[in-house]
Amino acid sequence: MSPAIHASLLVITISAAGFIAHRKDVIKQGHSASLTNLLIKVLMPALIFSSITQNEEFLSSNLVFMAPLMGFVFVSISFLISYVFAKVFLRGKDLSDPENKRSFVTACGMQNYGYIAIPVIATLFPEQNLIGPLLMHNVGVEIAMWTIACSTLRGSFDRKSLGQILNAPFITVIFSLIVLFSGVYRFIPPFFMDSSRAVGQTAIPIGLILVGATLSELFKEGLFEGKASRLVKLVVLGLLNRQIIIPIAWFALIAMIPMSPDLKKIMYVQAAMPAAFFTIVLSRHFGGNVRTIAIVSVASFVVSPISISIWLSFMPS
Repeated sequence: MSPAIHASLLVITISAAGFIAHRKDVIKQGHSASLTNLLIKVLMPALIFSSITQNEEFLSSNLVFMAPLMGFVFVSISFLISYVFAKVFLRGKDLSDPENKRSFVTACGMQNYGYIAIPVIATLFPEQNLIGPLLMHNVGVEIAMWTIACSTLRGSFDRKSLGQILNAPFITVIFSLIVLFSGVYRFIPPFFMDSSRAVGQTAIPIGLILVGATLSELFKEGLFEGKASRLVKLVVLGLLNRQIIIPIAWFALIAMIPMSPDLKKIMYVQAAMPAAFFTIVLSRHFGGNVRTIAIVSVASFVVSPISISIWLSFMPS
């Protein structure tokens, strides 16, 4: 079994546990919000802090600048591709309204940059510490998400969208870099670092359980019900855009743009990622067609074990 399939099946298995837990009322309807708060405000910051402050390679590398820049630029490219794609292919009364197009663009434009990418990278490159550089890359993706994605959903950019950038994970990245580059990390007691590492290691499995629970909530709310022809069109067009056209563009650009070998590995993995589930949460808060985003995201996730394996087989060794 290839590492990509192994990592993808790992993600699906843990997410399935969350789905079943919600169905059996272990995670009750509506309680996913508490898990989301725990994940964003405690677990992810612990993972970020332990990964960055224990990675001295950042001190002698340009990844601290290049990784977030590439994260932002490539997500911006995905949104541009998706916008053009939606203009050309989303036709008909059931697909062409502006809200639906904005939702489609958002669903396809944001890749699953964390919950799936982290276990895939850890499985593909077990001997290399790429989680720290990946989290730096994700800073740029976060900025793109809270600016480009939120603006796309709302149809405008405002101060509220900009303020959302200052969330706990983003602030933790900045704080961790200050601790690292100032040398303060040398004076952090080992018990504190071990504690942050232990807490951070729970972020990915709990995040994946939350993904499964969220899917179960969506099914219970009937978000996947409706006209069959519309659903089929969204699935086909979403997979064509997210799993074929965008990776082709990314692979071509990654091959041409000068960047370090470690960053290239991260970017190739990001190119193969499915659509991000978090856009469903964004659409509930900032507007948009939740059903459209959910359909595209779920379809993308379901085929991701195959698509990730295919695309990463083309990754240069």
